[in-house]
Amino acid sequence: MKLSFEKTILLGFALSLTLLAAIGYVSFKTGKRFVESADMIDHTHRVMESLSAILQDVKNGESSARGYIISNDDDFLEMFSAAGLQRIADQKKLEALVSDNPIQTKRAKQLDSSSIARLQRLNEFILTQKREGLNATSGITRSKVGRNMMAHVSQLVTEMQDEEKGLLTLRSEKLRTSASLNGIVNFLGTLGALILLTAIYFLLRIEIKRRNRAEGAIKNSDYFTTAILENIPNMIFVKDAPSLRFLRFNKAGEDLLGYSSKDLLGKNDYDLFPVEQANFFTEKDRAAMKSETAVTVNEEPIKTRFKGERWLRTHKITIMDDKGDPLYLVGISEDITDIKKQQDAVLQLNQELEAFSYSVAHDLRAPLNGMNGLARLFEENYADKLDTEGIQMLSMLRRTSQSLSTLIQDLLEFAKLGRQEIVRIKVDMNELGTLALKEASSTFEGNKPEIRFSEVPPSEGDKAMLKLVLINLFSNALKYSSKTATPVIEFGALDKGGKVIYFVRDNGVGFDQQYSDKLFRVFQRLHQQNEFDGTGLGLAIVERIVVKHGGHVWAEGEPGKGATFYFNLS
Repeated sequence: MKLSFEKTILLGFALSLTLLAAIGYVSFKTGKRFVESADMIDHTHRVMESLSAILQDVKNGESSARGYIISNDDDFLEMFSAAGLQRIADQKKLEALVSDNPIQTKRAKQLDSSSIARLQRLNEFILTQKREGLNATSGITRSKVGRNMMAHVSQLVTEMQDEEKGLLTLRSEKLRTSASLNGIVNFLGTLGALILLTAIYFLLRIEIKRRNRAEGAIKNSDYFTTAILENIPNMIFVKDAPSLRFLRFNKAGEDLLGYSSKDLLGKNDYDLFPVEQANFFTEKDRAAMKSETAVTVNEEPIKTRFKGERWLRTHKITIMDDKGDPLYLVGISEDITDIKKQQDAVLQLNQELEAFSYSVAHDLRAPLNGMNGLARLFEENYADKLDTEGIQMLSMLRRTSQSLSTLIQDLLEFAKLGRQEIVRIKVDMNELGTLALKEASSTFEGNKPEIRFSEVPPSEGDKAMLKLVLINLFSNALKYSSKTATPVIEFGALDKGGKVIYFVRDNGVGFDQQYSDKLFRVFQRLHQQNEFDGTGLGLAIVERIVVKHGGHVWAEGEPGKGATFYFNLS
């Protein structure tokens, strides 16, 4: 697993601190051992000094006793007594110093006994001298017993001093070893820490250079992005998602609203627009932040500072953080005021044309019906007076007037759809399909097709209009499959991304796909009138109703292999 740069630096500092802490700990322990060793060395020297002092006390006692015996001077008696007392003090000091060493403690007791024995023998000489005179002790002083006792005392002192010297050598060697180890640990630890810190320094330098380059690239990118944003002709703004306060505006936005960025940044819609308008913007913003995709508000009225009321088409995109929560709201607004005015003008013109067409068609229907009635009466009452050619011409006149009457009726229906409001309800498309097919088949005289209905989901819309859509699609399928030996008509639905798409399919004559865009135009036909009759308005009516519902209709076909008409509803 590759460590991040931050973790690498943190690990390097941790190792460096660990090494320095280890060096400090080892130094502390070594220093402590130094102090302990120094104390032990001092202890050894004090033991050896005490041994020397005891040996000297015994020797002083021996010298004082000999001096008295030789001179019979009482001053030597005081010196002898002082030497004995001093030996007792030095003996206690020695025993206290060697109390932690059993061997030396044993030897100290032996030294005490030997020292006491030697001094007691000397004291006996002094007492004898006092009682019997000088001649009484002359033989005793020449005896080897005293020299042997003194030699034993000296031997014990030497043994104890040798023991202490041995301990001193071991402790000194141990101290030197600790000092050497401490030196090695300090050197290696310090070297390791320096190497780590040096490596961290160079890593930091490399990272700083990399970040400087990245910062430079970001600045260049930001300059590039800012240059693009400032030169886009549409208004672009960025809002803070939680508070919906403006964070950024481009120049087109400033020009449109009539405010500079410093007047806009940090404010929300309620600071800039009327309450009703601010409520509208805020509602759309909240809805956009709940959506997983970009949201388009096709028409937004906005009060500007100098340009009056303008109409915008705004695309709103939510920028999420790494947890999936809204972070920013980005808006791209296009000023469609002029387009809307043109659309409104076109809509008004279309309404006027539709009203005119409706009026003309309505006015034409009465004389056409009259002509058709007179032609029928003429045929019924005077057919026997006409020759064959006359009867054919009269029949052609009736068919033409009937066709024209049907066309006018379809035009009236088409015009009526433009003004008719949608009444949305939940519609059972299975039931509606059955009713529409029955009505479309009632006037059909061709080959009876095989009907294949699949279960389809319900929809919402104007039931009468949707029925007219299905009647026209079924009539179209019946008509164009009528010359097929075994016609088949299907009605079903598809699910594409959660959106229901209904379809009507036939196995009739089909059409060339490159002309599919003409199918839904008024009076556009892909087949001659003598092949299949019709007014060319049925599919145009279908498209008008579907679009009025906010949906889309399209067709797929192939010559000789039938056609499929699809539509969805919003």
